[in-house]
Amino acid sequence: MTGAARRNPALFWSALAIAATALVVLPFALSGIGTTWVRVTNLALLFGAEIDSELDTSLLTLLGRLSARELNQERAEELES
Repeated sequence: MTGAARRNPALFWSALAIAATALVVLPFALSGIGTTWVRVTNLALLFGAEIDSELDTSLLTLLGRLSARELNQERAEELES
């Protein structure tokens, strides 16, 4: 728990109960409008995670970070010459 939750634990637990209830009730409440929203949400999460992974890889490449193996190989080559 964070500092605010420690100061007022009743508020923390009531907020947690409301959020949990909303997560349980929301799918049933939205089922009346169809299940398209589920597919859209799933695709957004899937592609969001994929794009995030690609961005992380690209940033590491752009920043020029080398793996420990590459660093060790470069140091070994420097010592040999």
